[in-house]
Amino acid sequence: MVTHNNWLITNIKERIDNKKSNFSVDFLPYKFTHLSFQEECDITCNILTQKYSNIFIGLSGGIDSEFLCKIFYRNNAKFIPIISLYENNLKESAYAFEFCKKHNLHPIILRLTNSEIADIIQNNIVNKLNGIGFYSVGAIAAAKYAESRGDAFIEAQHIIGDSDEIIENYEYYLAEWDFYNDALSNIDVIPFFLYRLELVSSMLQEIKNDFISWKKLKSQVFDCETRDKIRPIFNEKIQKLNSLFLLKHNKNSVDTTFHLGKLNDLWKKMSYDNVQKSP
Repeated sequence: MVTHNNWLITNIKERIDNKKSNFSVDFLPYKFTHLSFQEECDITCNILTQKYSNIFIGLSGGIDSEFLCKIFYRNNAKFIPIISLYENNLKESAYAFEFCKKHNLHPIILRLTNSEIADIIQNNIVNKLNGIGFYSVGAIAAAKYAESRGDAFIEAQHIIGDSDEIIENYEYYLAEWDFYNDALSNIDVIPFFLYRLELVSSMLQEIKNDFISWKKLKSQVFDCETRDKIRPIFNEKIQKLNSLFLLKHNKNSVDTTFHLGKLNDLWKKMSYDNVQKSP
């Protein structure tokens, strides 16, 4: 995983050799000032397009990855969307196809069979990482495609929440499954909305009303329609396989999320001054 000044680092690669390694994150903040969220999105896009010449973006059809592609599109930046398609994610991927059609984009379409999905889950997520983030199959397949054809694979990871949860009650965290590609892919994997502290900070500054849901906030900040987070439903055979893997994981339990606390706690972790004052 690549972040600006290596300000955010995870230990997910340790899981390859140590299956009982708890997922953890280190913050190494630097001094910064930021502009508006939209401006910081554009700046980050321009930094990345200057650094990389052949960028692939994972486009699931969710609101986050769609907004990410919109940022690159409005900046006339060169990129290729990748859509991972399988029989039970057709509802979400329909949004991805609609976006590409509207903006005259020509995505790479990966048509994953149930056998390929089972292979990614068993041989990558479970056997290599002792993981349980089974919904990451599409992103893993997309990064594998990109690694032999490009020099960067960009995903839409962020630090805020999702869906209908009310912001006021939210405990911030980062989950290991959002970083699986860092351990599994031989390409620069970039978590766009986490890439620069300036962008993370400007995103958090958009929280001006604690009493609305993350879904509502995103629709306002991303300037798009309100959309539910859609989870794919695997076929019965894969669901049974996942259940067996979960039982195995529970016997070899590790922490899969890294908790950051409330918003004030998160600001402290992101503060350069607080780090300098640490013993």
